[in-house]
Formats: sequence, structure tokens, C-alpha cells
Amino acid sequence: MGTPPVAAPPGSEARSVKIRPATPGDCRAFWEWRNDPGTRAVAFDPTPIPYDVHVAWFGRKLHDPATRMAVVVTADGRDIGYVRCEVADGIGEISVVLAAAEQGKGVGPRALGAAAAWLLEDRAVTRLRAHVLAGNPRSRRAFERAGFVEHGPPAVVRGEEVHELTMERTR
Repeated sequence: MGTPPVAAPPGSEARSVKIRPATPGDCRAFWEWRNDPGTRAVAFDPTPIPYDVHVAWFGRKLHDPATRMAVVVTADGRDIGYVRCEVADGIGEISVVLAAAEQGKGVGPRALGAAAAWLLEDRAVTRLRAHVLAGNPRSRRAFERAGFVEHGPPAVVRGEEVHELTMERTR
């Protein structure tokens, strides 16, 4: 199920994006995006991921009914990152990873907006939640620009200080 591209934030020069559900053929691209040094630096676990470990993880997640994974696609059809969401008790824990070449171009808010629209169409999801490491202000701003709202002061999740941002289904 696709969603229409989300409009660019005011003042952004970035192009529109859409998302598509991930397929088995996306495994290697996910691994490359996940293992980018900049991505690893702002992950809960900064250790590079061996390919065989990733392949097993990807296969489990792709077939897990509680996991939603989608690829971020540019208007010209290039895959540039992914969004993953783990759903439990109506809450979808969302994360986004963009290719290094796309970071800092304003693509993140639109990718998150498109993903949020897609995910909140799912009746199993009533709220989306993101835990953004305190040392990752770029990601925090992307979630905020996509319409996520920060709740309270930073918290500690998995031993790391994080900002919790959420978005509720409105219909």
C-alpha cells in the first residue's frame, strides 16, 4: 500500500518522497544503510553489523507480524533509506535510516510523514513513538518537522538518554 508524497517543510529545497513496503530484495541495501558509520554513531549499539547477522535479522523482521518495514523512495524512483516500526499494544516504535548522501537535505521529515501516514492507516497502530538519542539533534528535528511532539524531559532507554517523540492517530 503506498502513500502520496508528503509536502516539503517550508523553506526546504528537498524533493518529495514516498514509501513502499520492503521486500526480500531490499536486504543488502538495508544492511548498507544500517552500517554507514554516521548511522552507527547515532544508534543504540554503534557496533557494525556483520552481513550474516543482518540477513537473519532482516528475514525475521520481514516476516514478523509486529514489524512494518518500508523503503524511502525518491520521486525519480531511487531507494534512499528505510523506516521500521515495531508494533505492540497499539504503539508503533518507529525509526528511520537514510543513505548518507541524503542526510541533511530535508528528506527525513517527508520520509517520516509518509511513513506515519502509512502506519497510522493500520488499525493495529494508534500511536507512533520514537526514541531519539540525545546526541542526535538532526533526527530530533526531523521527527518534529514531520509532526511528532516531544513528551517531557529526556528519559533513559537501554542505558541511553533519549528524547521521546510521539504522533497520535487523529481519526
